[in-house]
Amino acid sequence: MDTTTTLDLPEFDLDKCTLQEISDIERLAGTGIAVLAEPTKPRGKLLAAMLYIHRRRHIKGYKWNDAMNVPLDEALTVLGMADDEEPTTDDPDDVTEPGDEIEGDPLDPTESVHTPTD
Repeated sequence: MDTTTTLDLPEFDLDKCTLQEISDIERLAGTGIAVLAEPTKPRGKLLAAMLYIHRRRHIKGYKWNDAMNVPLDEALTVLGMADDEEPTTDDPDDVTEPGDEIEGDPLDPTESVHTPTD
C-alpha cells in the first residue's frame, strides 16, 4: 500500500462524490446515506464505507479492511465530521467480528470476494 499519510489527503467532501461512489458507499454500508442525519442510527459501516471510497481515490491498494480498522477519531477527522456528535455503534450487526473480514476489493466484480453474511 502507498505510504501517503492522512495529512497529505484532501478532506472528504460528500458533495464531490460521484453517484457511483454514493451507490458504492450505500452498498458497502448496507444503508442509505441519509442515515448520516439520524444520530440515533448505527453508522459504523457507513463511516468505514465513506472512508474507504475517499482513501482508495488517493492511496493505491487501499483495502476495505484498512478502512474498518481506522480509529473513530481519525475517521471523523478525515471525513470532516470531527465536530459532529459521534456516531452510535450500538447495533450488534454493525460490528465486524474476527473472521468477518472481506478479502479483496468488495467493489471489483472480477474479484472473488468473501463477504460476511448478516
